Amino acid sequence: MGRPGALTAEPRSRPEVTLRAAREEDSELLMALRNDPDAVRFSVSGRAVTPAEHEQWFHKVLSDPSRCRVWIAEDRAEPVGQVRVDLIGDSGTVSIAVGADHRGRGIATAMLTAVVVKAGAEGVPARLTAVVRSENAASLHAFTAAGFRRAGEGKEFLE
Repeated sequence: MGRPGALTAEPRSRPEVTLRAAREEDSELLMALRNDPDAVRFSVSGRAVTPAEHEQWFHKVLSDPSRCRVWIAEDRAEPVGQVRVDLIGDSGTVSIAVGADHRGRGIATAMLTAVVVKAGAEGVPARLTAVVRSENAASLHAFTAAGFRRAGEGKEFLE
């Protein structure tokens, strides 16, 4: 058997994720992220949403930031995903979606790390949780890498 050849790899740049508040013009992006086949598969409902359902939800979110906050994640000014925190009492449930073309680069971990900082700066409750399906290995890894920990045998993580 011959000697293996040299291996090279392109240097991977680390994501430089920033979060900005979702705006009216982000509606189409958010719907595309929500209806991505992987997002649907791992969502609580397990189904895509209709344009009418999305528009109703999005207008409600924009009009009442005391119940839900949505941020658009950007990497070097390019939209790459979204982070949402649904607020109930003194806790918030975190949901994320990373665009299909941007997965596998650490974007989700960077988004989660950024939302912990952003949520604190904006007065979002200190206790953040997330419900992650056990078969969603990428999401489980991202939450763990961002400092969340399992809260028992269920699917919940705490920060």
